[in-house]
Amino acid sequence: MVDEYVIDPQGNIDGIPDALPSAFPGGIYLCQLAKAIVQRTSRFDPTKPYYEWPMIVQDTKGNKFDFLFNFSPKSSIFREILKLAGGKEVENDIVKPPQTSVIGKFFMADIIKRNQKNDKTKFANEITKVWAYEHKEATAQKIADDIKANEEEFPIDEEAEGQPDF
Repeated sequence: MVDEYVIDPQGNIDGIPDALPSAFPGGIYLCQLAKAIVQRTSRFDPTKPYYEWPMIVQDTKGNKFDFLFNFSPKSSIFREILKLAGGKEVENDIVKPPQTSVIGKFFMADIIKRNQKNDKTKFANEITKVWAYEHKEATAQKIADDIKANEEEFPIDEEAEGQPDF
């Protein structure tokens, strides 16, 4: 007997988006500042605004995730990101943003996946540490330039190169 109710699926013809996780796995990510900062009002305390900074984060496998970095201006991580983006520290430990756009700037971050503070059944991502991103080619060129600049003071012995020092 043939089941007359079997339907051959034709794919996603309704434009239904993929279901995405609320948080991506923790790890080391390359981060790019994607859009301008937006001020939001806290649903828990309307007198205390917070800010969202849209970013794109990428892991070492090339997987990309959208990430909204939520912060207050007193956040130490915001302070470090602002300095990495070209901000300048002035008097009283204030960091002023650069006068040019920071959209598109890169930095590295250690991001964890943790339970949300208000709902332990849901997850959120949090940046715990940031540092400068140096493209490998730029780093290799910098090393080559340093070697060339110091070759008179520290000549490289071609025959001894790669030989043990004992």
